[in-house]
Amino acid sequence: MSIDKSALPDPSYHWTTRKAAVFLGALADLGRVGEAARAVGMSRQSAYKLRERLGRDATFARVWDDAQAKGRSKRRAQRKATKLPPERDIFGIGR
Repeated sequence: MSIDKSALPDPSYHWTTRKAAVFLGALADLGRVGEAARAVGMSRQSAYKLRERLGRDATFARVWDDAQAKGRSKRRAQRKATKLPPERDIFGIGR
């Protein structure tokens, strides 16, 4: 008996160990879960489901938290570095 592989889901829609590792690296660079998930071809919701499935106390969750904190710190530093001079910052938001 042979299995019709066309009926199986496309494996690119599944999390792999490699995809999760690249996601965590992207999260450390970008600081946003949605952007990091899109960088590996996944959705923000699927990333949160993976985190939940692996457990809140798991190593993955701890590394996620550290990577997200690092990425957010990078984003804040970039925002501070790109503030407009006061004469160009007409709304006071620094962009």
